[in-house]
Amino acid sequence: MDWGEVHRRIGASMRQERSEEEVARILGVRARKLASGKWKEESSLVECIEFAASSNSFVIEMEHVREICQLDAITPLPCTPDFVLGVSNVRGEIVSVLDILVLVGMQPETEDHDRLIVLDAGDLRFGLAADFILGAKYIRRDEIHPSQSCKFLYGMLGRAMVIDAGRLMKDPGIIVKEDVDYR
Repeated sequence: MDWGEVHRRIGASMRQERSEEEVARILGVRARKLASGKWKEESSLVECIEFAASSNSFVIEMEHVREICQLDAITPLPCTPDFVLGVSNVRGEIVSVLDILVLVGMQPETEDHDRLIVLDAGDLRFGLAADFILGAKYIRRDEIHPSQSCKFLYGMLGRAMVIDAGRLMKDPGIIVKEDVDYR
């Protein structure tokens, strides 16, 4: 590759002013694209985080992710469902830590969680334990193969399970309100 030529072409394109006709042509193409509905296809792209838990891969929309942080320690809580691993301190805030594997009906293979994916729905905040983050990527909703196996999953994207974070965060079963009689 001739990098000198590449730099020359980039420089030339940056100095070039567009004529009124060229601007009108570009705007016309954009208007026709909007009118045809093709913009909807592009808007079906969703930014997601892919992470691993045990030997499984999961994908979750970034829209619901507040932050991803190191999971230093989990303090177990008595009298909680199996999907609650405990709580963790995230910069002075106590955050419930949930096991996504148990939530989707699978058996955890390890408890070697290194990352916490903190989800935020305004008044509800909790974290999903992850072994490691595989990366961020854009996915197309129409590439997800629907699944009826679990209410918290949209479906599958290749080998990754796509989490329905909106449904997960609205599910009343996520909120643990058990009273314990200590007498």
